[in-house]
Amino acid sequence: MKFYVCLIAAFVITIISCGKKDTPTPNTPPPSAGGGTNNPPNNPNPNPPANNSYYFNFNLGGKDYSFNANFPQYILDDELEVGGYQVDPADPLGRFIGLSFKFDHNPSDQEVKALAGKRIYFDDTDIKPELYYLESYDIPPFYSKDTNDHNYYVEIDKVTYLKHEPKDDWGFMAGDIYVISGTCRAVMHDYTTTTLLTNGKFNMVISRPIP
Repeated sequence: MKFYVCLIAAFVITIISCGKKDTPTPNTPPPSAGGGTNNPPNNPNPNPPANNSYYFNFNLGGKDYSFNANFPQYILDDELEVGGYQVDPADPLGRFIGLSFKFDHNPSDQEVKALAGKRIYFDDTDIKPELYYLESYDIPPFYSKDTNDHNYYVEIDKVTYLKHEPKDDWGFMAGDIYVISGTCRAVMHDYTTTTLLTNGKFNMVISRPIP
């Protein structure tokens, strides 16, 4: 998914596309954007609450993050893409990390469930993984970079069907919703800076669009 094209859609999804949402109470106020640089600030919420099962923990550029808002987000605007966002509870309408898998066709339920047990590399041509991190809407996002270095990957431990989401009146497709868990490492770039995402561990919601 080309992030700039979908930036507004992602914001709208944040507000309306997820059925019932339990909006979290921030543990601390969100930090500043770091003086206008692209260096992510220290994570304002490093300890996930024990009663929330959704999270994406990672280190980006040497800084640890734990995005654990009970506020799952779907991607239902591209029939070739399976994925979702995990947002920062201190900034649920802004900062988030996304994970998606791009197919060359609209994947079936069986194909999504078959992701479990796979390690997918960033030079894969059948299923293309992508990670993207947004610090703020006025700062360019970081994307995972394609590489043939197999030290970088997305490894899926488990995929569980959760529910069906009907088509809405905002132009988003219907979709099947899943919970996916696993680990990841990636080379990230914002077209001017390259850094590493390491120690990625996630248990989050993703969606499979149904045209």
